[in-house]
Amino acid sequence: MTKIGFIADCQYGDLDDQHQEGRVQRFRQVPDKLKRALEALSDCDFVVHLGDIIQSHTSKEVTEDEFNLICSIFEEHAPHMERVHVLGNHCIQTLGRETVMERLRIPEPGYYTRDIAANWKFVVLDTTEMSGHSQFPDDSDQVLEANAYWEEHPLSPFDAHMVSWNGGITARQREWLENELECAQSSGTCVIIVAHHQVCPGAARMTHLAWNHGEILETITKYSAVKLFLAGHDHIGGGNALCLRAKARNLQYFVTVPAILEAPEGSNAHVAIDLDMFHEQGCTIQKPSSADDDGTMPIIPFGARCHHIMEHLGDLSTS
Repeated sequence: MTKIGFIADCQYGDLDDQHQEGRVQRFRQVPDKLKRALEALSDCDFVVHLGDIIQSHTSKEVTEDEFNLICSIFEEHAPHMERVHVLGNHCIQTLGRETVMERLRIPEPGYYTRDIAANWKFVVLDTTEMSGHSQFPDDSDQVLEANAYWEEHPLSPFDAHMVSWNGGITARQREWLENELECAQSSGTCVIIVAHHQVCPGAARMTHLAWNHGEILETITKYSAVKLFLAGHDHIGGGNALCLRAKARNLQYFVTVPAILEAPEGSNAHVAIDLDMFHEQGCTIQKPSSADDDGTMPIIPFGARCHHIMEHLGDLSTS
């Protein structure tokens, strides 16, 4: 049995609670919630954090302390699990790419693959690469491409995702993604894509989708090898499913994992997926019906296809 745990947006900072869009961001509760989440996922082979591991301060010294605390929790409470980390917009604002990537063992250039099990692998995207917070030099290809994309796609009611806290992937990363998916398709390998920003409308609010989500989604939906896409960033979470063929079994699932930062008091947010049940039930995402059963926050589906994802994700049970 191969089992994977997912956690999103620890976004820890030594800060008082803050209110955002009617929700509470409980910064100082994050360390204990993360410990409990990792304990609940202790039977997993992998744990994936979907970006924004820290909030980031203007003070580099304070941010380093906060970053080291959360990293140490992952290291001490998940020593037997393989850890997979994704870059988020908050991660690199103060500490920079090099420091964060080195400690989290994210290989250059920030996007990469990782084998999971026989005929399964992760494809990890870096949706901070083309953004206003990438921390690349001003004259780098990444920043020049981001600036050009921003100018060509100004914020509007039709492009509500073109805001500063979002980002996307460059043409070079899209080419790399296409090559990885082509190889996976040819070899019969199943793919789980993870990123900080969601790319599927309906799986997150439009204001939280990747800048060039349409282009990324077009690439992904060409390949039935892709079974799952998981992201963070939109703290309330969400889910959607797209049918690639006439038969319902040819679905791609897009899930946005709720932020542990905003989990209610006494609870924590995490998702567990058992790959060995995939071919039997499409995919099983284990969670209770409420946040109080074992501290796992349920995924909140959005969009007209929400009944699709709940039907085809299989049985929902306590992790």
